Amino acid sequence: MSAKRPTKPRGELAELSAQLQGLCMTGKRSNVELRQAKKEAFKKVINYMTLGMDMSGLFPMMTSCANLSPDDIVLKKMLYLYITHYAASTPDLALLTINQLHKDCHDQDPTVRGLALRSLCSLRISNLLEYVVSPVTAGLDDRHPYVRRTAVMGVLKIWHMNAEVVESQGMLQHVQTLLAQDSDPQVVANCLTLLMQVQRVKRLASNKALMYSLINRMKVRGKLVASSAYSLSRPLCKRP
Repeated sequence: MSAKRPTKPRGELAELSAQLQGLCMTGKRSNVELRQAKKEAFKKVINYMTLGMDMSGLFPMMTSCANLSPDDIVLKKMLYLYITHYAASTPDLALLTINQLHKDCHDQDPTVRGLALRSLCSLRISNLLEYVVSPVTAGLDDRHPYVRRTAVMGVLKIWHMNAEVVESQGMLQHVQTLLAQDSDPQVVANCLTLLMQVQRVKRLASNKALMYSLINRMKVRGKLVASSAYSLSRPLCKRP
């Protein structure tokens, strides 16, 4: 006898739908009270979702509520968890999710930009990969290091999905430029992590110019870079 799948909580769904619609209007509540009420409602939705109950019908209200409080990072995180969960399994919501994340990739807050980019790269929908490439490429040149760090790891995710896209779009060359020029230690460490996975370690380590550059800048770049450089240098230190 097959196990029963969780059924949609119709009463709870209708209640949450009405609650979210009400939260899209300020009313008499203060901004602090409104945000707290939104977080409580979002937590309920996420809880039902993790139990396997279909909450996809709340998509418009969830996005509206979060977008009306654009500077609330906690709401954004819960929204991204929600929309990416349904994007892969619900084609009708996939493009809506991408539109939302694309918009947030241009947000003024670098934390929002980075979170949106990370969520976009986590979709892993192969037929929508073209919508991921452009934001990741732009993220590699972002003025804030957090976004650049996220973009570098986004290149790695794209490579695991379709290595040819990474090659054809010149993303590896872009990452190599960051490795040589970026002033943020975590960005440099992420670049090394990516290149060590994409290229053979011995091949990367045999690049003497790269190795000398990393060694000379270890004091400035910190322990993360030093650790990665050490990992690269080990194959050269081994006897054939």
